[in-house]
Amino acid sequence: MIKKISTFIENHYSTLVCLCISAYFVCALEVSTMIHYLPVLPLLLKLVRYAIYAALLILWGVEFCSRESVSKFSDFFSKFTLWLVNHLFFCLIAFIAIMIYLTSGSLIPFALLLMFGVMQYVKTEKVLKWIFFTQAITAVGIILLSLVGVIENLGYPTFLRGIRYSFGYIFPLELHVHFLILSLMYLYLYPKQHGWKSFLGISVLNFVLYHFTIARTSFILAEFAAIMSLIIALLPSRFKDSLCRWKSWRYLIPGLTVFVFLFFIFLCLAYNPDLLAWERLDDMLSGRLRLGQSALQTYPLTLFGQTVKWLGSGGPEGVYVWESAYNYVDNSYIKDLIDNGIIFWTLEILGYIWLQLRMLRSKNLMGFTIIWVFFILGMMEPRLVLIPFNFLLLLFGPACLASNVQVETWISKLSWIRDKTRELSVWQKALFVSLLGILLVFGFFRLREQRIRLAREKFADQLIDHRDQYTRELWMSESSESEDPFNWRSTIYKAVESTDSYEKKVYQFDKRNLSDEAFGKISELDEQTIERIYQKLVNNQQGSEAKTLNEIKNEVEKARLELE
Repeated sequence: MIKKISTFIENHYSTLVCLCISAYFVCALEVSTMIHYLPVLPLLLKLVRYAIYAALLILWGVEFCSRESVSKFSDFFSKFTLWLVNHLFFCLIAFIAIMIYLTSGSLIPFALLLMFGVMQYVKTEKVLKWIFFTQAITAVGIILLSLVGVIENLGYPTFLRGIRYSFGYIFPLELHVHFLILSLMYLYLYPKQHGWKSFLGISVLNFVLYHFTIARTSFILAEFAAIMSLIIALLPSRFKDSLCRWKSWRYLIPGLTVFVFLFFIFLCLAYNPDLLAWERLDDMLSGRLRLGQSALQTYPLTLFGQTVKWLGSGGPEGVYVWESAYNYVDNSYIKDLIDNGIIFWTLEILGYIWLQLRMLRSKNLMGFTIIWVFFILGMMEPRLVLIPFNFLLLLFGPACLASNVQVETWISKLSWIRDKTRELSVWQKALFVSLLGILLVFGFFRLREQRIRLAREKFADQLIDHRDQYTRELWMSESSESEDPFNWRSTIYKAVESTDSYEKKVYQFDKRNLSDEAFGKISELDEQTIERIYQKLVNNQQGSEAKTLNEIKNEVEKARLELE
């Protein structure tokens, strides 16, 4: 029986690999569609994903045994150990994947490694074509299911543009991003089809979807990709070849890639809501700068990532997330750094540098353009390491599975960095180090300043929450005060204990760090409510407590007068 199964796998290996990986891409999409809210089905799809992991592992093992002529377990152990010794870079990534799973619970690196392993014996283009067709069919199926009422077609009203429809996805943007990814896959897989037909086809569908979804970013990027495909198709072959052979690329690509990753993080760190220019830029980006800054201030950066409960809009439940609880970061550079850690984030940068150089060596200008479309999308959406939304991840396989000799060859090719560095004068090196130091110091103090600002705003929000609870307790107690004064006192004291009393919080908080904005929010309290609460609490508490409350009351009144 086992022999028959292994023979079947060997005979249909490439088809089985394509089927498993394309099925995984389809199953992973359910979290961004309304299928996620159907009973039982999400659990079933999750089990299917785990079954696909096991299937990929079996396929890899069987194919490895057949190619290495393994006849018994001892042969497999010795030959696979030798393979690991000859592929130390793969072992390093596997170790990092284990550490990320232990610290954050993410299986994304493991899934990628399994796919890289099975795809080393299959052409990548074949796998991508399967993924393209299955995802296109899935997108059409989801839209049809929403139109016939099997799953919900959510409508999001806007102020001036009418209603945005999601057509079975949890948010209209998700549908348009899915279309963008499919368009990029088509442009990558079928370069000979580039021309007016592909340009018009993508543009027409893009405008139709935009009419219903009003997703600006994905609409602009899809249209940009369509225009670039047309331009590349019309360029003379000699010009394209000379552009790909341009020697300066080996200097520009590493620098530009690192700059992009750091620049979009620096934008969030440098964001200042007190400046009108920053506020307008943040409005254009739908609050992404503010949310990115808040995430960097809230969650520490670690080597191997951490588990963060991201709360955002979308779907019947996510729509009702309170604004104060909304913390989802639509920025790949920040979200990847927080979720997966500094080491994986650094490997991601190196992987994209390698992929760009590979595209230029193979004279694939469209592939090079697609990478930069993903970079721009990464600022607006967390798609750079999400498997179902980034087919470029599957192109990293040859780099991850490179042998020790190949890695040494790549490192030796980087000797030009050392040579160019030696050519710099002492003053040039000192200037570079000084600028880098100034940037790091500025970033440190800017981050510290924003942490203090976030703490102040968060504290002010807590004051309002405690005020609301105090008001409710007071309203409930006043109705029974005349009948049972003791019950009223116990209610007030219970409110003080349960909410830890915002008056005590104000007193204990360092007043030098309490901003005018926080006092401004306190000053919005109803004056009569403040008077009744303070008066009754002061009358029913002892000396030190009463003195503290009077001091706080004076602080509030002083702040109100200053603001007026």
